[in-house]
Amino acid sequence: MDEDSQEKIKSRMEYLERMNSWYFIALQRLASLGDLHKDVKLYQDPKFLFVTARNYLKQLLRFRTLAFYLVDESDNHFLLEDCFPESDENLIEKETQYQIEKGNFAWALRQNRPLIVHEQNSQNEIILHAVATKTRIAGMFVGRFEENVHKIPIEQLNLISIILSNTA
Repeated sequence: MDEDSQEKIKSRMEYLERMNSWYFIALQRLASLGDLHKDVKLYQDPKFLFVTARNYLKQLLRFRTLAFYLVDESDNHFLLEDCFPESDENLIEKETQYQIEKGNFAWALRQNRPLIVHEQNSQNEIILHAVATKTRIAGMFVGRFEENVHKIPIEQLNLISIILSNTA
Protein backbone atom coordinates (compact mmCIF):
# COMPACT_ATOMS: atom_id res chain seq x y z
CA MET A 1 0.00 0.00 0.00
CA ASP A 2 1.44 3.36 -0.98
CA GLU A 3 1.77 6.33 1.36
CA ASP A 4 -1.10 8.26 -0.25
CA SER A 5 -3.53 5.36 0.32
CA GLN A 6 -2.42 5.05 3.94
CA GLU A 7 -3.05 8.77 4.51
CA LYS A 8 -6.54 8.49 3.01
CA ILE A 9 -7.34 5.51 5.23
CA LYS A 10 -5.96 7.29 8.28
CA SER A 11 -7.96 10.42 7.47
CA ARG A 12 -11.13 8.39 6.96
CA MET A 13 -10.64 6.57 10.26
CA GLU A 14 -10.16 9.85 12.12
CA TYR A 15 -13.34 11.20 10.54
CA LEU A 16 -15.30 8.08 11.51
CA GLU A 17 -13.98 8.26 15.07
CA ARG A 18 -15.09 11.91 15.34
CA MET A 19 -18.52 11.04 13.96
CA ASN A 20 -18.85 8.06 16.31
CA SER A 21 -18.01 10.30 19.25
CA TRP A 22 -20.51 12.91 18.05
CA TYR A 23 -23.27 10.29 17.73
CA PHE A 24 -22.55 8.99 21.22
CA ILE A 25 -22.83 12.50 22.68
CA ALA A 26 -25.95 13.21 20.60
CA LEU A 27 -27.65 10.06 21.85
CA GLN A 28 -26.81 11.03 25.43
CA ARG A 29 -28.39 14.45 24.82
CA LEU A 30 -31.52 12.89 23.35
CA ALA A 31 -31.81 10.50 26.27
CA SER A 32 -31.61 13.44 28.68
CA LEU A 33 -34.37 15.41 26.92
CA GLY A 34 -36.80 13.66 29.21
CA ASP A 35 -35.39 15.92 31.91
CA LEU A 36 -37.22 18.80 30.22
CA HIS A 37 -40.50 17.34 31.45
CA LYS A 38 -39.57 16.17 34.96
CA ASP A 39 -40.30 19.24 37.08
CA VAL A 40 -43.28 20.94 35.48
CA LYS A 41 -43.20 23.92 37.85
CA LEU A 42 -39.61 24.84 36.93
CA TYR A 43 -40.31 24.51 33.23
CA GLN A 44 -43.30 26.83 33.27
CA ASP A 45 -40.77 29.67 33.41
CA PRO A 46 -39.79 30.43 29.79
CA LYS A 47 -36.39 31.82 30.83
CA PHE A 48 -35.49 28.51 32.43
CA LEU A 49 -36.57 26.67 29.28
CA PHE A 50 -34.49 28.96 27.09
CA VAL A 51 -31.36 28.42 29.18
CA THR A 52 -31.89 24.66 29.07
CA ALA A 53 -32.49 24.65 25.30
CA ARG A 54 -29.45 26.89 24.78
CA ASN A 55 -27.26 24.43 26.63
CA TYR A 56 -28.40 21.59 24.39
CA LEU A 57 -28.06 23.63 21.19
CA LYS A 58 -24.56 24.92 22.04
CA GLN A 59 -23.38 21.33 22.32
CA LEU A 60 -24.54 20.56 18.78
CA LEU A 61 -23.24 23.55 16.82
CA ARG A 62 -20.98 26.51 17.40
CA PHE A 63 -23.34 29.44 17.82
CA ARG A 64 -22.24 33.03 18.28
CA THR A 65 -25.74 34.13 19.28
CA LEU A 66 -28.86 32.22 20.33
CA ALA A 67 -32.21 33.99 20.52
CA PHE A 68 -35.78 32.96 21.23
CA TYR A 69 -38.89 34.83 20.17
CA LEU A 70 -42.29 34.06 21.65
CA VAL A 71 -45.68 34.74 20.08
CA ASP A 72 -47.68 37.43 21.86
CA GLU A 73 -51.09 35.78 21.66
CA SER A 74 -52.94 39.09 22.07
CA ASP A 75 -51.77 40.38 18.68
CA ASN A 76 -49.76 37.45 17.16
CA HIS A 77 -46.52 39.43 17.06
CA PHE A 78 -43.18 37.83 17.86
CA LEU A 79 -41.32 39.36 20.79
CA LEU A 80 -37.66 38.75 21.58
CA GLU A 81 -37.75 37.05 24.97
CA ASP A 82 -34.23 35.68 25.31
CA CYS A 83 -30.92 36.52 23.67
CA PHE A 84 -27.49 35.21 24.53
CA PRO A 85 -25.28 37.09 24.75
CA GLU A 86 -27.52 40.00 25.72
CA SER A 87 -25.16 42.41 23.95
CA ASP A 88 -26.40 41.00 20.61
CA GLU A 89 -30.08 41.92 21.19
CA ASN A 90 -30.09 44.93 18.82
CA LEU A 91 -28.24 42.99 16.15
CA ILE A 92 -30.68 40.06 16.41
CA GLU A 93 -33.69 42.39 16.29
CA LYS A 94 -32.38 44.08 13.11
CA GLU A 95 -31.47 40.76 11.53
CA THR A 96 -34.86 39.26 12.37
CA GLN A 97 -36.65 42.28 10.89
CA TYR A 98 -34.58 41.83 7.72
CA GLN A 99 -35.48 38.12 7.56
CA ILE A 100 -39.17 38.99 8.06
CA GLU A 101 -39.03 41.48 5.18
CA LYS A 102 -37.34 38.91 2.93
CA GLY A 103 -40.02 36.33 3.77
CA ASN A 104 -37.56 33.88 5.35
CA PHE A 105 -39.13 34.16 8.80
CA ALA A 106 -42.57 33.17 7.50
CA TRP A 107 -41.05 30.42 5.37
CA ALA A 108 -39.29 28.97 8.42
CA LEU A 109 -42.59 28.99 10.33
CA ARG A 110 -44.25 26.99 7.57
CA GLN A 111 -41.39 24.51 7.30
CA ASN A 112 -41.03 23.67 10.99
CA ARG A 113 -37.48 22.55 10.26
CA PRO A 114 -34.16 24.40 10.23
CA LEU A 115 -33.82 27.09 7.59
CA ILE A 116 -30.28 28.36 7.03
CA VAL A 117 -30.01 31.78 5.38
CA HIS A 118 -27.42 34.53 4.93
CA GLU A 119 -27.25 37.45 7.31
CA GLN A 120 -28.14 40.88 5.98
CA ASN A 121 -24.70 42.50 5.98
CA SER A 122 -22.34 39.57 5.71
CA GLN A 123 -21.79 36.19 4.17
CA ASN A 124 -22.28 34.60 7.59
CA GLU A 125 -25.26 32.36 8.03
CA ILE A 126 -28.02 32.11 10.57
CA ILE A 127 -30.55 29.43 11.35
CA LEU A 128 -34.26 30.06 11.77
CA HIS A 129 -36.44 27.37 13.30
CA ALA A 130 -40.00 27.50 14.60
CA VAL A 131 -40.48 26.60 18.23
CA ALA A 132 -43.68 24.64 17.78
CA THR A 133 -45.68 21.60 18.73
CA LYS A 134 -47.72 19.72 16.15
CA THR A 135 -50.68 22.01 16.79
CA ARG A 136 -49.30 25.36 17.92
CA ILE A 137 -46.49 27.78 17.13
CA ALA A 138 -44.98 29.11 20.35
CA GLY A 139 -42.14 31.12 18.87
CA MET A 140 -39.00 31.19 16.74
CA PHE A 141 -35.36 30.30 17.39
CA VAL A 142 -32.70 32.42 15.70
CA GLY A 143 -29.08 31.29 15.88
CA ARG A 144 -26.00 33.03 14.48
CA PHE A 145 -23.07 30.74 13.75
CA GLU A 146 -19.55 31.49 15.01
CA GLU A 147 -18.15 30.73 11.59
CA ASN A 148 -19.55 30.11 8.15
CA VAL A 149 -21.04 26.65 7.88
CA HIS A 150 -20.64 24.90 4.60
CA LYS A 151 -22.80 21.89 5.24
CA ILE A 152 -24.44 20.76 8.43
CA PRO A 153 -25.15 17.05 8.56
CA ILE A 154 -28.84 16.22 8.49
CA GLU A 155 -28.44 14.40 11.81
CA GLN A 156 -27.48 17.65 13.55
CA LEU A 157 -30.37 19.49 11.96
CA ASN A 158 -32.77 16.75 13.06
CA LEU A 159 -31.47 17.01 16.64
CA ILE A 160 -32.07 20.77 16.59
CA SER A 161 -35.67 20.08 15.55
CA ILE A 162 -36.10 17.55 18.35
CA ILE A 163 -34.70 19.92 20.97
CA LEU A 164 -36.89 22.81 19.83
CA SER A 165 -40.07 20.74 19.65
CA ASN A 166 -39.39 19.55 23.22
CA THR A 167 -38.80 23.17 24.23
CA ALA A 168 -42.18 24.14 22.74
